[in-house]
Amino acid sequence: MRVASLGARTAVVVALATGLTTSMTYTATPRELPGEVQPSAYPGRIDGIEIESHDHVPPIMDSRGSLYRVTEDYKDNGNRPRFMRSGDGGQTWREMDAANRSDNGDTESGWAVRAGRSIWFVWETSSVWLTKFNTSDHRRRPNRYAISSETVADLGDAPDNQYASLAVNRDGSLWIAYAVSAGGGQKIAFKRRLRSGRYTPQRILDNRAGDTTAPRMVRGANGITHIFYKDHEANHILWRRLTGGGRLSAARRVDSGGTHSIATPLTNAVSYNDRGVQVLVVAFASPSGVLKSVTIRGGRIGPEQRISAGRVMIDPEVVTSDAAVAHLAVNRRTVHALWSDAANGHVYRDVHVNRRRWGADRLVVNTGAGTDRQAQYVYGKVLRWPSGRRILAFTYDIGPHADDDSNIHYNRVRLTR
Repeated sequence: MRVASLGARTAVVVALATGLTTSMTYTATPRELPGEVQPSAYPGRIDGIEIESHDHVPPIMDSRGSLYRVTEDYKDNGNRPRFMRSGDGGQTWREMDAANRSDNGDTESGWAVRAGRSIWFVWETSSVWLTKFNTSDHRRRPNRYAISSETVADLGDAPDNQYASLAVNRDGSLWIAYAVSAGGGQKIAFKRRLRSGRYTPQRILDNRAGDTTAPRMVRGANGITHIFYKDHEANHILWRRLTGGGRLSAARRVDSGGTHSIATPLTNAVSYNDRGVQVLVVAFASPSGVLKSVTIRGGRIGPEQRISAGRVMIDPEVVTSDAAVAHLAVNRRTVHALWSDAANGHVYRDVHVNRRRWGADRLVVNTGAGTDRQAQYVYGKVLRWPSGRRILAFTYDIGPHADDDSNIHYNRVRLTR
């Protein structure tokens, strides 16, 4: 794929937590794609560190325009998950209800989803935990934990690689997927949390020989939850459908050319409706490390499409995430891909308009030179302001990464269509 020519402007970022001042370069193309404006030159600084696995903790907005982001606290405080909030459009952030934060830390993986006036967050360590946080538009207890910490599964023998994912059903119940040790390796388990808080028995998603890794759940049409995951032995991406009642479809292979050998080559999946037809898109790192995608339209698996011109960042050494640093977001029928480039660690973006192919790679954030300036985590989500205006909100974490290092930045792209 071609790379768009870029102009640049420099912004000064003030790191409020440390008093340090850092220079970064933000770029804008001379010609924007229709309906888009590149981000203005202010990244907001979010205190905290990233969960180790590259899962799904994008910025989330409630109906009043408050922004939320789940981060992990510092090592001295047990690396516990916490909810950070911004009431000024992402410029400043602070933790909410810190006194009632979960006591269960070492957040190795995690998945956050908004449901009405609350945010569900599931994470895995030696066990699987669930929390529920009320947003600012909650009528009785805004910006407070509704559930501080609830045990989903006590694993005992935790697997080497931990993952967690969830989807919210129409009746308010949850599907939760996570990693377990089984058969001398690791498998994906899942269970349903009923609205009463009771859990159904644990089930194994796929009993094929060898490891299965990296479950990614997304709710689709007609109450169906779609699960994408990796056959780690064959380096294939598989897809199954799960009804609200727990009926699983047969596994179908999504990729055609294989994936990278890393445990988590695939991104989150996104879903949208194209005039009554269910469309799913998932992206993944290919064997050579370039970012590709597959679209499933009305149950029909399409061909692979190349997204990135070059290789994406994979398993940055200082974070050992075992993952490709990439993420998807959807705006109506347009899909946005965000990733960190393997050559320079900068943040790039591409756009896939419905029924078309991906466009040109576009530099969004020039994080600077050196391995300690590379973007090691990238998450994005399309958010709708109360006024109706839409933005592509995204966060990125620049190195070095450690249990006591906070380099998470927030920014956004305005969307006018």
